[in-house]
Amino acid sequence: MKNLLVPVDFSRNAKFALRAAKAIARRTGAKIHLLHSYIPFVPTEINIPINMDVYTDIEQSLKNSLDETLQELLASGFDASAIWSNGPVADAVAEQAAEVGADLVIIGRTGKGGFLDKLFGSTATSIVKELEGTPVLTIPPDAELDKIEKMVFATRFEIEEDEAITKVFNFCRAVGAKLDFLKLNSDIQPDIQPDEQFIGPLKSKFGFTDRDFHAINIGRSAIVPEIEAEAHKLGADILVVSSRERGFIEELLVDPSISQKLLLRVNMPLLSYRLPGYS
Repeated sequence: MKNLLVPVDFSRNAKFALRAAKAIARRTGAKIHLLHSYIPFVPTEINIPINMDVYTDIEQSLKNSLDETLQELLASGFDASAIWSNGPVADAVAEQAAEVGADLVIIGRTGKGGFLDKLFGSTATSIVKELEGTPVLTIPPDAELDKIEKMVFATRFEIEEDEAITKVFNFCRAVGAKLDFLKLNSDIQPDIQPDEQFIGPLKSKFGFTDRDFHAINIGRSAIVPEIEAEAHKLGADILVVSSRERGFIEELLVDPSISQKLLLRVNMPLLSYRLPGYS
C-alpha cells in the first residue's frame, strides 16, 4: 500500500478520517494525498449585485486550511501532498484516485455542510461505481480508528469476490490485522451457490481455517444493527463489503435510495470494494 487519498472539508469528522489515514500510513509507509474539491460560485442573475470578494475570501481561506493541514502532516514526518480541485466531488475523487494511483480512499461520513455530506446523498453510488478496484474506507462520526487489528468481511458467498478478498487480505497483512468472514444467511434471499464452492478455494489460496468463518441469520428490518453487532462481537475494527451486481449487500449498504437511512446508522468504519462488472 503506497498511496492514500483523503478528501477533506476541514470538519470535525474529516479530521477523524485523516486520523485513520495517519494510523494506516504509520504501519505501511504510504503517502497521504489530501484532496479538497471546491465548486466556484458562478452568478446566475446578472442584475443582482454580488460582492465577489466574499467568495474570493472563502476560497482563499479553504486553500489556506488545505496548506495548513499539509504542513502539519509534513511536520509530523508523513509523506504527503495536497490537491486542490474545482468541480463535482465524485469526479474529483475518481480523477485524483487515478492520478495518484490510490490504493485506498478514506472519507469522513459527514462534514459541516461541506462536500463530504454529499457523498451519502446521490453521489455515494457514483463514488463506488467510479472507483472500480479501489477500496473506499468510510469513517462514521467521531470514530477513532487508531488501530486496525481485525477486519470482518460480510458476504453471502454468492458471487466471485476473489479480487476484493485479495485486496483486503493484502491490506490486512500490510497493517498487521486479521481477516475473518461473516456469512450472511437470510430467508429473504436463499442460497443459490454452495458456500464451500467459495470457502474451499479461500482456504487453499490464503490459508484460512474454519475458525476464520462465521455465520449469522439476519432479518430485514434491523439488518444493519444485526451485522454491526455481530462484527463487534468478532472484535472487528472495520466492516468490509464488496459490491457488484444489484444484490443483497449492495441494496442494503450502497444503494443511494436508502443510503441516508442505512449508511448514516453504521457506527463503525466501513470498507467498500467495487468489483468489475458493477452496474
